[in-house]
Amino acid sequence: MPTSRASELTRNAAEEIRRWVLNGAIEPGERLREVDVAARLGMSRTPVRQAFQLLSGEGILDARPAGGFEVPQWSWEEIDEIYQLRAVLESFAARRAAIRSEQVPIAALADLATEMTRIGETEDPDRHLLGELNLRFHNLVFEASGSPRLVAALTGVTHVPLMHRIFFLYTRTEMAKTLQEHHLLVDALNAGDPDWAAGIQHAHILAARSVLLNRLARQDQRTQPGPPPGHATTNEELL
Repeated sequence: MPTSRASELTRNAAEEIRRWVLNGAIEPGERLREVDVAARLGMSRTPVRQAFQLLSGEGILDARPAGGFEVPQWSWEEIDEIYQLRAVLESFAARRAAIRSEQVPIAALADLATEMTRIGETEDPDRHLLGELNLRFHNLVFEASGSPRLVAALTGVTHVPLMHRIFFLYTRTEMAKTLQEHHLLVDALNAGDPDWAAGIQHAHILAARSVLLNRLARQDQRTQPGPPPGHATTNEELL
């Protein structure tokens, strides 16, 4: 098989598996078997194996100690910690970006915010696409901070599956609110106001944290009582 064809198959497999994970079609903690995924995709196991490796590097899949891969899952305590860290780091990134406002891609950020709002107002919003555009928006703010160390730290705590999953949990009202916050951040960055930008971003992340933990609490109560957000044990896997 030509290398270009093999690469195309790997990309196609990775794209499809990524979509399954991010839209919740594959449950957190679920183990992925090469043979099953290959049969589902109608291709050989080689591109699927390579796609698993690629997605592991992106944080979409976790490598299992005993071999193989699974969809990432986090405890209540871990989710709370991730979002608390994001709130601190992303607000700092927004502050730095506002200080360097002349180097911030304001037009690109504004376009993304506008497009997300447009999608969010449609009758049946493409929540997967919203997750992708949201990640692109946040990454632009990271890069605008001008700090490679900060970008590296943010990459370590910005778990793509969590960022996408939230869009499948939002109500229409919650979605409209979070998308409006993107416009406010663009305004703050354009104004070059570091305090405003940092405040908007900090509140934006903590609001998402509250929605995520509260929604998961209600889901978990359908089967068994769960701990309140922020009071979990690390062995209680929810997402």
